[in-house]
Amino acid sequence: MVGYKPVGVDSNGRFPTRVETALKALFSTKIKRGTAKTSAGTLEWGVPGTSFHGVSTSPLVANEVRYVPFEVKTATVVTALAFEVTTGPTAAANVALGIYATDGFHQPTGTPVYAAPSTTVASAFTGVKSVTGLSVTLQPGTYLLAMNVDQAMTVRTYLAPTPTIVNGLGASPLGIRYYAAQAYSVTPANPTPWTSVTPGTTGLSFGIVAQWTE
Repeated sequence: MVGYKPVGVDSNGRFPTRVETALKALFSTKIKRGTAKTSAGTLEWGVPGTSFHGVSTSPLVANEVRYVPFEVKTATVVTALAFEVTTGPTAAANVALGIYATDGFHQPTGTPVYAAPSTTVASAFTGVKSVTGLSVTLQPGTYLLAMNVDQAMTVRTYLAPTPTIVNGLGASPLGIRYYAAQAYSVTPANPTPWTSVTPGTTGLSFGIVAQWTE
């Protein structure tokens, strides 16, 4: 409309400084998703920026690294990681857990943001293993939870919406995880790029969960 000027805008088409300042503050505010904690102070588990819709199990393959992406929208401090073994290995096993930043294609990049010491899982063990007492700061961005084992076992997994539809489409096109062959290593400084996506219908399958603060 010719001659139209929004209310509050000056002759140069600008809002008053106080209004601009308020608008900048509004749109730069990061809304914290938060994390669940009981009234007694028990922090529950999850993955930053992620909502879940189901639970399953997944076999881990020896000498294979798997990555699952998650997004952080506000500065987050990871304080613990955990996984649950539902079918134990036939021999004592080692499990490597880590967190990598990603490039623009969900590939791991650079040294790990966090690399846990090797976690030992005894033969036939079932139950929860955790790494606690962490203080790993994640700035807004997309990250990968990485898991690598030297013996086969099965872990509980937690299902969430996925950002990936596999290249071939089809009836089971939802990306569950990324993976690649990798000899067991405690989250290497030069990460192995993933080569394949596991397709399915459930969405992302997290074998690692976290505790964190924002």
